[in-house]
Amino acid sequence: MDPTDDTFGHLVACLTDALGEQAELHVELAKAELSRDVHSFLHAAAPLLIGLPILATGYLLTSVGMALALTPALGEWGAFALLGLGNLLAGALVVRHAVARLRTRPVLNPTVVHELERSARSIVAALRADDARDVLPAS
Repeated sequence: MDPTDDTFGHLVACLTDALGEQAELHVELAKAELSRDVHSFLHAAAPLLIGLPILATGYLLTSVGMALALTPALGEWGAFALLGLGNLLAGALVVRHAVARLRTRPVLNPTVVHELERSARSIVAALRADDARDVLPAS
């Protein structure tokens, strides 16, 4: 493109190119922020992912031990059924609490969502301008 050309068609083409570049930059920024957020989340969740199997093993062994201790009073089936019911109720309460907390927290950083929406609007505007340029007579 000739930088000294100031015809209407050339100005529209320059504007469309600039909008396209701006949209690309917004998408790149959103991708970088999203990548940073995911990395941060995984870094924070790593100890949890390591500790959960260890915790589950200890919990299982403790439950079996408690069931065996209750066997003389309730019988084998009664002891395991009682502990199973207690575990179901406790698990349901924990899951309910976790779901309630997750519903109050946004999945994505609001800044990333805003940038993605802005980029989408820029792309749509550039596409509309490009369609309008195809309809307008060449100058």
